[in-house]
Amino acid sequence: MLPACAGNPYDVGDLQPYINPTFGFRVDTPSNWITSVDPSSLVGAQADKVHAVAFVSQAVRAMLVVYVQDLDADETLAGFAGRQAEGLRSAAGGAAFSEPAPALLGGSGAMMMQATIEQDGQSYLQRTLFAIHHGRGYAVSIIAPADSDWRDTLEEMLSSFGWVP
Repeated sequence: MLPACAGNPYDVGDLQPYINPTFGFRVDTPSNWITSVDPSSLVGAQADKVHAVAFVSQAVRAMLVVYVQDLDADETLAGFAGRQAEGLRSAAGGAAFSEPAPALLGGSGAMMMQATIEQDGQSYLQRTLFAIHHGRGYAVSIIAPADSDWRDTLEEMLSSFGWVP
């Protein structure tokens, strides 16, 4: 995450479409955010199995991350969401994530879970949606200060998420 910059930290500029046909999704992102594909901090040594596209505010700790992985043909949404939920909980340092609940992502059935995470004396909201589309598992996370206007921007980004052929 990056430190706050001078000026209005909630200025997101214009939302512009980001389209990634390789990973099969599109999302509207703020024009002044940094986009990073497969950053090692998110995919580590699994870059051949798990991919990530991160959209990060340059001003405050806010981001949207799309994780993509190829699945076995028989994996169900419930199984994928459950497996991912275990990973989130183990990495969350004691944050209490909700149980996965039905939701929509890109007009498709999904599962959603969220938590408030304490880090460096600040509360952050993390909401993650899990979906399966064309044999791939997607985990789309938004993370923002719990009491900030960034939540509205991230919700708008999340609602713009869609599938591309």
